[in-house]
Amino acid sequence: MIKRLSERISAVLARNRSIRYRRNLIEKLNASGAHFSEEGLKITATSRIYPGDHLTIGSGLSMNENCVINACDSHGIYIGNNLLLAPDVYIRAGNHDYTFSEEPFQKRGHCAKRVEKDGELYSIVIEDNVWIGRGASILSGAYIGKGSVIGAGSVVKEKIPEYSIVIGNPAKVVSDRRKYENFDGREDIDLFR
Repeated sequence: MIKRLSERISAVLARNRSIRYRRNLIEKLNASGAHFSEEGLKITATSRIYPGDHLTIGSGLSMNENCVINACDSHGIYIGNNLLLAPDVYIRAGNHDYTFSEEPFQKRGHCAKRVEKDGELYSIVIEDNVWIGRGASILSGAYIGKGSVIGAGSVVKEKIPEYSIVIGNPAKVVSDRRKYENFDGREDIDLFR
């Protein structure tokens, strides 16, 4: 009985931390000038959003534990509606300046690629209804098309066509979701044997 009571108290405390963090995050995003929707926003207290100067987030963002969205030192991040992030996903739009120089990286500043969405420049674009698997990294220059699935541990830094199934480092398109109405016959990507 004491164990169950302890578990219930821990669950309530964790929920309260998440509620408090969500409230503080919304205040921070509003203060930064980020464009975002609170509708359907689900974020754990262990995940972080660093809005930088240019961040757009649609409705239905769901961030599991230890995820990071960082738009600092870049042209920004565009996230469409209904993005699902598994635990430990890392989305980083800027990068350290890695051109050749003897100067230490800590003193050199940052760089970021440019991708276009509806006439605006961003460093990362993630369109509607995308699922990103555990531990994936989405880096500067990534453009993930609508309805795509990014496999666990993948590293994405280029354009991914809509409805793609992507795995690997570097990320590689292995199939198109529109080919299948169900899980039967998925031998082509060797995930369902």
